[in-house]
Formats: sequence, C-alpha cells, structure tokens
Amino acid sequence: MIVLDGFGIGAAPDAGEYGDIGSNTFLSVSKSKNFSFKNLKSLGMLNIDDIANNDLYGLEKEAKPQASFARMQEVSRGKDTIAGHFEIAGLKLTEAFPTYPNGFSEDIIEKFEKHTGYKVVCNRPYSGTEVIKEFGEYHMKTKSLIVYTSADSVFQIAAHEDIISLQELYKCCRIAREILKNKHAVARVIARPFTGKPGKFRRTHGRHDFAFSPPSPTMLDILKENNFDIISIGKIYDIFSSQGFTAHVPTESNQDGINAIVNWTKKNFEGLCFANLVDFDMIYGHRNDVNGYAKALAEFDASIPEIISNFKKDDVLMITSDHGCDPGFLTTTDHSREYTPLIIFGENIKPNVNLGTRKGFFDISASVLDYFCIPKKLKGKSFLHKVLIKKNKIKDNKKIFSTPHISADKSTISKIVLMPGDPLRAKFIAENFLTDIFCFNKIRNMLGYTGTYKNKKISIMGSGMGIPSIAIYSHELFNFFGVQTIIRIGSAGSICEDLNLNDIVIATGASTDSNFAHQFSLSGTFSAIADFDLAQKAVKNAQKQKIKFKTGNVLSSDCFYKEDRATILAWQKMGVLCVEMETAALYTNAAVFKKQSLALLTISDSLITGESLSPTKRQESFKDMIKVALECS
Repeated sequence: MIVLDGFGIGAAPDAGEYGDIGSNTFLSVSKSKNFSFKNLKSLGMLNIDDIANNDLYGLEKEAKPQASFARMQEVSRGKDTIAGHFEIAGLKLTEAFPTYPNGFSEDIIEKFEKHTGYKVVCNRPYSGTEVIKEFGEYHMKTKSLIVYTSADSVFQIAAHEDIISLQELYKCCRIAREILKNKHAVARVIARPFTGKPGKFRRTHGRHDFAFSPPSPTMLDILKENNFDIISIGKIYDIFSSQGFTAHVPTESNQDGINAIVNWTKKNFEGLCFANLVDFDMIYGHRNDVNGYAKALAEFDASIPEIISNFKKDDVLMITSDHGCDPGFLTTTDHSREYTPLIIFGENIKPNVNLGTRKGFFDISASVLDYFCIPKKLKGKSFLHKVLIKKNKIKDNKKIFSTPHISADKSTISKIVLMPGDPLRAKFIAENFLTDIFCFNKIRNMLGYTGTYKNKKISIMGSGMGIPSIAIYSHELFNFFGVQTIIRIGSAGSICEDLNLNDIVIATGASTDSNFAHQFSLSGTFSAIADFDLAQKAVKNAQKQKIKFKTGNVLSSDCFYKEDRATILAWQKMGVLCVEMETAALYTNAAVFKKQSLALLTISDSLITGESLSPTKRQESFKDMIKVALECS
C-alpha cells in the first residue's frame, strides 16, 4: 500500500468547513509542463468519478484500465496526516485535533520553557522555510527554540544542528508531547532540524514526528496479532507511534521510499508493506510548487512498472492518499480537504471495476483484513468481493500449528534448523546467507526464518539463552514440527590455554552442572554427545575452508556469572575446552527423541586471559562458524 502524501483529486463536499472550496491538487498538477501520467492512466486513475469526462482536466480516460479504482471521501474530522492515515487503518476520529491559528497559549509555552530549559521564539503559524529565514539567526545567537504551527494540528520545533543536537531536539519534542495532552493533544509534535548559515539555511533529513498514538487497535495491530509481516516505509512508523510493525525502513526522499518499496517487492514476506511518499506534501504542496509536484508525480509514475514487475500471483498494489495539499491553491500553503484516489491492482484483481465514491477511508482496511481472511473488527465495508477474481486462500492454505512458544505452518520449517541463541542473530543470518527468506515464527519475538542455501531449504531460529530455553524450543521443534536435525551456533568462553579468540569448537560432548537430565530418572550420569556424522561433516568442512577449530568436550553451565571462578576452571583439568549454556540440553533432547544435533561454538571470551571480542569482531568472526554450519546442513 502506497500513500502519495497530500495527493487530492478535488474538493470534498465539506471543503467549505475547512476553507478549501475550489481546491484540487490533481487538477493543479495536471496543468504543469512536467505532468506525465502514463502508468497511472493505464491503471485507471483518469476513470475515477469526477475525473472521467471532466473538461477541466482536458485528459482522456483509459479505454481499458488494468486496475480497479475508487474515489475516497474522508469522514473523520480534520484534514491532517494523522486523521487520514488512522482512517485508512480502520479508525474514525469524531473530533478534530486542536489547531492554534494565534499560536500556543502562554501556559503551554511556559511549561515547555520550564521543562526544556530553553526560551521560545516565534510561536505562531508560519511556513517552515520562511520561519528559519526570519528567526534562524536569532536562534543561533540565543539558543531560543523556534516553535511554530500551521493550519494543521502541529507543534513544530526548529533548531540548528550546530546549536542544538538532534538528540537534544528530539528530547524537547518528547517533552512537548507529554505537555500537549487532553484538549491540547495535537496530532503531531515535529522536530525540524536545519543547517547552514544565515541566508542559506536548509532543512535536513533529521525530521522526526512524535504523533498522537492511535486511540484503539488498527488494521496494523490486528495483522500483527495474526502473525503477518507489517513493514513500514517512510514516516508511516512515526504516524502510528511505532505500533503494529514488524519491520521499519526510514527514508529521506520519495526516491528513497520508491527504492525501498522495490526492494521489498523482491522479498518473500506475507502481510502488508505500508509506504508513505512524503515529498509531494512536504516539499511541493506546502511550498505551492506546482511544477515540482508534477515532476515528483511523474517520477513516481515512471517507477510503477519496476514496482509491479516483481509481483507474485497473490500480490496486490493499492495506491491512495491521506488528504490534499494543492500547490495551486494560493490562498494557503496548508492541507486541503479533498477526495483521494484509490487504485487496486494485481494478477488476482479484476480490471476496470469502478467502485464509485466510497464514504470512509476505512473501507481500505476492511478490504485488507478481508483479503487476509481476518473477521471484521474495525469500521468500514470491504469491497474485496467486487474486485477479487478468485477468493483468496491465504489462511486456508496455512495449516497453522501452535505450541506455547511457536506458531507456524509445519510445512514451512525445514527438517534442518540452525539455532543461534539470539533471535536477531537468526534474522542476520537469514538475511545475509539465505535467499527467498520468510519469517515463520514471531511468537515471543523468538524469530524463525526459512530460506534457501545452495538450493537447499534451511531454517534458522533463535533458541534463547540457557538450558531451559533451548530445551523448550528443541523439544517443540523435534516433537511437533518434524525437525530432524538441530545445529546450535553460538559463543563460548575458553578455559583452555591454547584455545584463542575467534577459534571454533566442534562440541563432540557436553558436560553440565545442570540437573536437566535428572528428569529421566537415570541411575547414573548421562553423557550428552553430538551426532557423529554431523561432527565428522563439520570437521571436514572446517578443514576444507581452512578454518581453525578444535573438537572436544564443553561445559554447559546454568550460570553466566559464576561467583566461584575456581569451580569452572576445575573442569579444565578434565580436558573441557570452553563454557557455554545450552549444548547439554540440546544433545540430551536429541538422544531422547532419536534426532541429530551438533553445537558449533566461536570463542568470544577467555576465562584464562580475560580477553573478549568487541561486538563488531563477534559478528565478523562468527561468519566462519555460520559457513561451517550451513555446509553441514
């Protein structure tokens, strides 16, 4: 879903209430010398109600549109970014966010100055570029924060990066966000950093929005609860106060956002990629730059073939907007209350279906949830049945099986699983060593991925830290998800004098100070050992890659911080090479359930010398261990 920020297509019926009668962003842009609309035209943009056959445009509609289309009418109060996006995501705001045409009240400014320690200058509605022209030099001399607003519900703070650091500016914004509550709960507090010298000030990409949080769950929260991927591109993440996302890609421009969209179309994810292209609004609409706006729209239009070239059969593209921002409406530089367009395209979407005028942006969220077979929980009426060629089977095809710790389709998990302790390391390995990856588990944030390595299906999943955690995850993978082999890849502390940092240990056995094996009521002590064939493979692969390693026994301890260091070093006399916290439980479970297991460990610390690897070195050195593990799989 791509939101063209500030792209309206004509004044809404209630535009008069907002002073926007006569506003029409698309009409203004269509008159520019830079206007180019080939691909959006082919999708059906010119066939939308009141654009088709409208002599004002002087444009011919598409004879055979490739997509379905609609004109969307906002019903929430207001014409700001937050209200528009919240409604797209399934909420209706019955009260408009407060605006301050005369600046903020004295009590608000006094509280802000008291809690930030800075004086305030300006405090009235202003253009973002003009306000730094007029007050920028004074700010640099006095360190007074430039506070201003607009016709929208915003509390904006501008500061020069050489005078106020970004982190300090963000801190001031958080303070403002705490102050602006209840009747003063503005839609957004916005950090507006700038650089340069007087007369040549320019705003930077350090802008950050501190938005009013959604008052109730949105489409994003519901999709995430149902284990779908939710990717934010651009300021979407800030608009929803980071709620409901599984991944976030910050952007600095429209082109940056387009590049991120194209990149994600190449990835194998299941869920929603939600992008906002802000330049239309921020750089061109608010500055009454018709030609700049038209050029940016032409650039987006030209990117559409590349975006859809990577689409798979069930992928759907939605293009819409959150409000208008007419660069040709010269009575103001602010947002305009307009209709917005909606384009729906995909292999499984009917072409040339005119959905008419839909009252409520929330019909979009209702249709998205319908597509993912999630029962209606929000406002809005789905139009999916009118545009879908074949009923989506996305949930029917998913044979989801859930344990207390894993929820996944069994068929998506490989018979071979590599298990680092850290779930973020599982993500790193998947993204850097595998192709065609997708995330099969997010329960408790214990990420699990499946992908391809040298034409072979491999899964990678975090195990957590310690014997209890790996015991749980290996138990469930072995018993409920059909996994046959688990290879642990982790770090260890050396207790052997000739075992150095970065060396790899192939753990042929695991001693332990844990009572884990006592549950099996054995009359003696169980020897937890690796699968011989796996260990032999690891040795051969390490030798082939000329990677330094040792084989031998390790100690799986229940304690990361051991008060009596001598008790650990006593294991050195028994020939134990290193200390870690998981292998014994993995080997024991593999023995109990008749499975295969192996642990490969990289020495990250030495209990002998006190040396340890830096975080950067850990990542670089662990790559050797990962390569050996992948070659064993």
